Amino acid sequence: MTTNKHRPFNKKLFKFSTKLIISLSVANLLISCVTALITYRIHLSLFNEEVSRQYYMTTE
Repeated sequence: MTTNKHRPFNKKLFKFSTKLIISLSVANLLISCVTALITYRIHLSLFNEEVSRQYYMTTE
């Protein structure tokens, strides 16, 4: 019994250059998302610290 399942990275469906472009695009997208998440969390932390500092200054 032979199985002829179509996989996205099957040799018959895509050339090497196409697989390389897809792999690099996915890696680039993943790295961009992780970087955005890290940057967002850092800026959110800085914002919270600044707002807290200003609140304490006005309540004194």
